[in-house]
Amino acid sequence: ENVFSNLTKHQLSDILSLPLPGETENGNENKNEHILRGLYTAANTMSTRYHGDKVHYRGLLEFSNICRNDCYYCGIRKSYKHKRYLLDENTILEIAKWSAERGYGSIMLQSGEVRTQQRLQFLCTLIRRIVRETDLSVALSVGELPDEYYEALLDAGATRYLLRIETTNEELFAKLHPQPQQSFAMRLDRLRALQRVGFMVGTGVMIGLPGQTCNDLA
Repeated sequence: ENVFSNLTKHQLSDILSLPLPGETENGNENKNEHILRGLYTAANTMSTRYHGDKVHYRGLLEFSNICRNDCYYCGIRKSYKHKRYLLDENTILEIAKWSAERGYGSIMLQSGEVRTQQRLQFLCTLIRRIVRETDLSVALSVGELPDEYYEALLDAGATRYLLRIETTNEELFAKLHPQPQQSFAMRLDRLRALQRVGFMVGTGVMIGLPGQTCNDLA
């Protein structure tokens, strides 16, 4: 554990570029496998220390694929000619109750980004019903929204919010998000807003983006 805690960004990048355990390197045996095994052991030690040896179930429900954005990597980007849907309130509630009956502790409501009062009221009503009619905690992943939307969603009973930063490489972020309303600075601003409002905030990068390097991930 201590061996890996003080690695530099360059060293982390080198480790990330190594072949995975079991893979060969240029047709030869992977001579660096012991490094990766040690890294996995250190990661497992830290995970067990802070989270224990348990698995917690969380239901993830993509209740709509409607989105105002056109991110190049995304399967629900607005320019794709998919059939768009929005599950109705009762259907979502039935799924939430099904999850609660089977021991799930929380449900994540996920969709594309929609900034309308109608969508906000839909979500607030839905969250209140889930909190009232089940023992689930409610997490959200519905994009970059104004402060007042976040405040309303928190007040309705949601407790967690997932907003991925996707990449910390600002140049790569700009290439993936062609629309002017989306920027790396705005993504950081919305993450800070979520914290300021009072949400437990989750974020993270996406691995495997076109143009991404090991140095980006380090």
